[in-house]
Amino acid sequence: METIFGRNCRAIVSKNNGLARMLAGPGEGAVLLEPAKSGDFTFRHKGLYFHSRYDPLKEAEAQAEEALKKKSDWIILFGLGCGYLLKTLIKKGREKIIVFEPGIEILRAVLEKIDLSEEFSTGNVYICSDQNELVDLVLGKTEGMDDLLSYQSMPYKQAFAAEILEASNKVMIAHIIQIVGIKTAIQSRF
Repeated sequence: METIFGRNCRAIVSKNNGLARMLAGPGEGAVLLEPAKSGDFTFRHKGLYFHSRYDPLKEAEAQAEEALKKKSDWIILFGLGCGYLLKTLIKKGREKIIVFEPGIEILRAVLEKIDLSEEFSTGNVYICSDQNELVDLVLGKTEGMDDLLSYQSMPYKQAFAAEILEASNKVMIAHIIQIVGIKTAIQSRF
């Protein structure tokens, strides 16, 4: 019988073999998932709860509504958390999503307890934990004319401020490079 962690890693390996190998290796500091009042999981990292301690799914619904108000071609999630927002966005029909999880210890703990294999198997859903991989995904999967929406929850902003700022800047530069490439191609045709 395959474990939840095994299913998740099998789904990830087809799109990010390096991340799947990293997850299969020895673990870093453990993050403990704990049940919220609703029975769904939450966790605490660096002294912060990353999801509602009462109803994480209801919180994810509100976050998804906020993100979906802004029309975009791609959503870049800075932080997977327990995957509630990712699941909600996919359920609402959004399937062009890149997830950047800066905390590999968070990712490992979540993948051991929460089955996200279906979401990771969705056609245009990608996950990475390295900023260079994030830039490669932006350059390889999105186009210069695409609207990109970057979204991060408050706990991620607080716990990973420097990492998110640096990754956001790299994404913005990569997208500008795409736009310049399109404009250059158009001008050269004239």
